[in-house]
Amino acid sequence: MNEKYIAGLLDADGHISVRPRVGATPDLDVSIAQATPYVAVLEYAQQQFGGRIRFRHDGAHAELQMRSGPAR
Repeated sequence: MNEKYIAGLLDADGHISVRPRVGATPDLDVSIAQATPYVAVLEYAQQQFGGRIRFRHDGAHAELQMRSGPAR
């Protein structure tokens, strides 16, 4: 697995968004979702880039959430 694979995964099963905040600069939010049997892919990306893994839909899906610091 390499960075191009993770970029393709983000393109197919993820999103990048800007999270506005009242009275503060916005944050960049990146998340990638996979079915729980494939959580190892998310764990690898988490080791490379940080973030946290959350399980959703009664544990059927896992989501890696990565959030930046405030924008400049």
